Amino acid sequence: MEVAGIMDVNERRTFESAFISAPNRRRFCETAVRHTAETLMLDPVLVTHLIPGQPRIAPLAAWQVGRPIPNWFYDPAFTARDQLLSAGRCIIESDMTHPGIARTPLIDIDPIQVDPCILATRTGVEFEPCDGDAMERLRQEHDTIRNILQTVEAIIVALDVEGRITLVNRKGCQLLGYQEAELIGRDWFSTCLPHDIDVAEIRAIHRNILNGDLLGSECVDNPVRTRSGAERLIAWHNNSIRDAEGRVIGSLSAGEDITERRRAERKLTDSETRYRLAFQTSPDSININRLSDGCYLDVNDGFVRLTGWSRDEVIGQRSRDIGIWHDLAVRRQLVNALARDGYCENLEACFVKKNGEIVIALMSAHLITLEGETCILSITRDITDKKRAEEALRDSEARANSILRVAPVGIGVVVRRLFMEVNDTLLRMTGYRQDELIGQSARLLYPSDAEFEFVGHEKYDQIRAQGIGTVETRWRCKDGSLINVILSSSPIDPDDFDKGVTFTAQDITARKVHEEQIRNLAYFDPLTGLPNRRLLVDRLEHALIASHRSRQYGALMMLDLDQFKAINDTLGHDVGDRLLVEAAQRMTTSVREGDTVGRLGGDEYVVILENLGTEEQAAANATEMTAEKVRFALNMPYALASAEPAHYCTSSIGLTLFRGHDTSIEVLLKQADVALYQAKGAGRNTARFFNPNMQKTIESRMALETALRQALFKGELQLFYQPQIDQNGRCFGAEALLRWRRPGHGLVAPLEFIPLAEETGLILPIGQWVMDTACAQIKAWEASERTRFLRMAVNVSARQFHQPDFVAQVQASLERYGANPHRLKLELTESVVLENAEQVVSRMNQLRALGVSFSMDDFGTGYSSLSYLKRLPLDQLKIDKSFIRDIATDPNDAAIVRAILAMSQSLGLEVVAEGIENEAQRRFLCENGCHRFQGYLLGKPKPIEEWETRPDLGADVDRTT
Repeated sequence: MEVAGIMDVNERRTFESAFISAPNRRRFCETAVRHTAETLMLDPVLVTHLIPGQPRIAPLAAWQVGRPIPNWFYDPAFTARDQLLSAGRCIIESDMTHPGIARTPLIDIDPIQVDPCILATRTGVEFEPCDGDAMERLRQEHDTIRNILQTVEAIIVALDVEGRITLVNRKGCQLLGYQEAELIGRDWFSTCLPHDIDVAEIRAIHRNILNGDLLGSECVDNPVRTRSGAERLIAWHNNSIRDAEGRVIGSLSAGEDITERRRAERKLTDSETRYRLAFQTSPDSININRLSDGCYLDVNDGFVRLTGWSRDEVIGQRSRDIGIWHDLAVRRQLVNALARDGYCENLEACFVKKNGEIVIALMSAHLITLEGETCILSITRDITDKKRAEEALRDSEARANSILRVAPVGIGVVVRRLFMEVNDTLLRMTGYRQDELIGQSARLLYPSDAEFEFVGHEKYDQIRAQGIGTVETRWRCKDGSLINVILSSSPIDPDDFDKGVTFTAQDITARKVHEEQIRNLAYFDPLTGLPNRRLLVDRLEHALIASHRSRQYGALMMLDLDQFKAINDTLGHDVGDRLLVEAAQRMTTSVREGDTVGRLGGDEYVVILENLGTEEQAAANATEMTAEKVRFALNMPYALASAEPAHYCTSSIGLTLFRGHDTSIEVLLKQADVALYQAKGAGRNTARFFNPNMQKTIESRMALETALRQALFKGELQLFYQPQIDQNGRCFGAEALLRWRRPGHGLVAPLEFIPLAEETGLILPIGQWVMDTACAQIKAWEASERTRFLRMAVNVSARQFHQPDFVAQVQASLERYGANPHRLKLELTESVVLENAEQVVSRMNQLRALGVSFSMDDFGTGYSSLSYLKRLPLDQLKIDKSFIRDIATDPNDAAIVRAILAMSQSLGLEVVAEGIENEAQRRFLCENGCHRFQGYLLGKPKPIEEWETRPDLGADVDRTT
């Protein structure tokens, strides 16, 4: 194949002329090699010549693997030309005197410099130079094919087996936005495919084309990317390209740009979907009837709702077949309008539903053409409710006119600030007669011009913003008295305020009095008239905000009256109340006007001091001086009863400073409270500042409380299990003990966090978690023969037990995890039964009915009343470890334990001794009839992972309960 085979005639002649006249033939050959390699995609490509006088052939230029290769030589005497050609792809400059390619070794002859004939071979295939006429025919055939490809409207693209572009026609270049020379030799997949497409999938399609797995009749759609970055969707028909020997050398694809067609198809589909959706989902009734016979062709769900007829019942039927028209005259009116105009708008008609009910509807109909037939499209809206509402409105207006005259609120009409209408109630409210108000300015009812103007502006601003204006104001009645009213005004015409407004006036004078009374009850102490806790907290919050802005110190004083309880109890509550009132008055007169004195309750008072300066020491001195002034005033004698001598009552005061938001209100109150008790501890009748060292204790407690609140949700809580052992050394159960692994602190002792949980109420969610975890463990133990007989003892706090739904919570936990209730034992302390014993017994009986048993924990440390032991449905007593510790050496402890054991035996109660730490304790208990033990001697509390490896779990114990 000649190089000229890829050029037109003019290009070929230019090439030959350049080849003959090139001053630097090697540079020209290098250019020709690069062009040929990139155009024909040959590798390697060589241009060689014979070296004069030497039996060697040297390259003028060579190209391999996308780059020039270094010079190389070979001996022509030992290399047949066909062997050279079959060794790879090459281009050889040949001797013009040998137009054919001989299959003999090359000979040493001078090359002809003007020889333009370049031969190319691919993997052993040779192309012989042909005579001039044949070459010309070949060129003409090539040009004809090229012209055909350039003129067709299809996109033509040819790729080699590697996916490089070998041909692209004019249409393809126009679509892609490239010149042909810019595309030839480039990789199709990286050049012309969108970046986000799966290139591997498209390459797989190309391999299928080369392998013949994809028929030419099969159409493949995939997008292409143009030079500008736009994407177009192309429908491709593909075939493989074969050489003269039938080998696949590439693919040829003809494509059609179907981007706009697909868009149109999608739009059509969307339009049809929207129409169908609108048709089906319209709240109105829509039906299509054939004009020629009136048969229903389609109806929507709105038609079904309106008429009661289903779609299947009416399709193919006529309206008169189902008797849907109530008045046939209206139907004829519709038919005449359609015949005359082709449409009918807003025809009011009555229809008969399937169940015989009459509905009133508004109907519009148009003639349309569907599939060549003239049809009627009808849209009908049910206005039955609307018509009924209109009728009701007319009746309502008549009633309203009579109601307005006797309405309990004042009603009137004002036009341009003049009264035009007023009802009788407004006249009674103001004391005026009708002739005294009609035509008069509304200013007549207002106590001042300023208030009149304010109400007017405020009212109209609200009307403009939201259509109605509501203002609270005062009116002056005819007798000069003032009343509080709420005015609600609405324009007669929202677009023209000059037409006036209607208004209602509600007399709220009595309500205002009641509100003030309620406010006093809500924010003030009814006995002393001082601010109560709620108002104190509010004012303290404002004081903190003001302090933050000014950076000045303030102070909080908390005080109570020493020995007030004794006075109250001995002299009576009336005397005590007078003392509280007198103390409040003395404190109020002892502080500045801007300071706040309030009563927390009982004999506790709080004073808020503000604007004490920016220096801490000066603020402390001022606070101490005020506290001493208050204390001195309270120490003066009180004349509480005329016949009684004067009484004396001292006070203890706690002080703390604040500035800005550095300390919260809650902490400030706690600091003042701590300081107050420091003052009491110092002998009373004194004032003490909050000790900063106490702050650490408070902060530590608050941090512990915060961490404890999060511990449950973060999974930091864990149950440890301490074994319970009988006299034979066999484990018959375990007590679940709560532990807290606090990050950064390790295991927190139960005595540190359980009392805090009790105080803060956290014991309730924690107790529920313990119950759930214990029930889940009971169920887990059932899966093993070694543990299925074990009983679980769970401690229950008094606060948890007294929750109204405690029984339901326990039952829910048992059912949630499928635990055997006979394996659950609840341990109660004596404090549980001290409050509402009847309720305690009732709840215990309810739980016993489920199978749950009970144990009295820490027995002997409380009241240990035999009366409640007899009443409570207990199964077990646990002797407190305080009696066990010295049992072998202290006769008193030994006697107490013997008594407990004897009493338990007589009551039929099982006994477990806690805190067994040595063998002497255990031996004493065994000798005196106690056979169940718990303590470090027998096993420490451990996590379940360590606990279940105990060797004594497999013992044969009583498993009947």
